[in-house]
Amino acid sequence: MTKTLFWLLLLLSVAAPSHAQQPERTLWQVGKADQSGAEFALAPAGFRKFVGQDFGYEDKCFFIGASKEKQDFPYVLPGPVDTWGGTWSTAGWRTNQVNLLFTLKKLPATGSYKLVIRLADYAKTFLPLLQISINGQEERIQLSAAGYDVRQQRRPTMTESPADTASISGNLVKATPKIIEIPLDKGVLQAGGNQVTITVTEGSWILFDQVSLLGPSGVTVQRPQQLFCARCNACSVRAGCRWAASAAAAGECAARGGHAYPKRTAGRPNHFQRASRKGRVRV
Repeated sequence: MTKTLFWLLLLLSVAAPSHAQQPERTLWQVGKADQSGAEFALAPAGFRKFVGQDFGYEDKCFFIGASKEKQDFPYVLPGPVDTWGGTWSTAGWRTNQVNLLFTLKKLPATGSYKLVIRLADYAKTFLPLLQISINGQEERIQLSAAGYDVRQQRRPTMTESPADTASISGNLVKATPKIIEIPLDKGVLQAGGNQVTITVTEGSWILFDQVSLLGPSGVTVQRPQQLFCARCNACSVRAGCRWAASAAAAGECAARGGHAYPKRTAGRPNHFQRASRKGRVRV
């Protein structure tokens, strides 16, 4: 009996630290995990209106806790190949992105975090290459699919006709959902303002199902107020990258290399974007 109890306690002591490192709950989510983008803007078939509705720009932001999915988050994100996303011979290649901004009130000393991106479908003729940025952490993810090889794909032109449009036209019968999970490096998230940016840098479109952030209990996501300042450590506005108190404070932040965003979903704030690249990860 004593020996059995000893081994049981030993097993629990080994297993407990591993369990503690797993993200415990959903801190925020955009969309429902139902293999459909029906709850998002332009769905189920309005992809040709993407540019006309001003989506895809680096200063177009979705504020967690304030923005509305049906108005402010597009169901589809075009790649440079997609002419309906802005690419054309007279305009050049255009890359599009979505930006999610969120404020964390406090962070516990320990705990892990994971960004989860669920896709309802994605293009196959020109497989998408994604660049995903979480504050300073950058990931490049090459999507793959059975029967398709990105290395064998022909070189696209700037005047490609729309391809693989069944799913983005509302027909998901042959859709191939994909889940992308990105564990966040220690120290990437901070108390105050944080940003997630998703960009299709090569290839064609992705169709969103849900984007969510998992993390430990005790983390509070704040509702945005006034101005969002995403890198206030660059100035004296407020330590910890919180919501700036005034337009003047946000201007100071931007002038010193920070990121200041107004509390409106369709605004055009100053935005200084920094980018770096890592090697590709195929999923």
